[in-house]
Amino acid sequence: MLAHLLALAIALGSFLLYFSAFFFPEIHRKSDFYWSGLGLFYGLVLWICAGRITGAVLLGTIASTALLLWFGTQTLL
Repeated sequence: MLAHLLALAIALGSFLLYFSAFFFPEIHRKSDFYWSGLGLFYGLVLWICAGRITGAVLLGTIASTALLLWFGTQTLL
């Protein structure tokens, strides 16, 4: 269940990073398109493999999700 929530958070954060180019073009960088695509792919893989994720992998996923959300917040600020 937690892996599904993390997958949704990653996909939503990546989607918002993608759309920041249209709403905030002055702060958007060209490489944000690539990073948002990679984040959406990571969210998809995490959603598909959620049933087979162990505790250590889930801990790493929580850390990467926190970093992604922090990056998105810093981009908007």
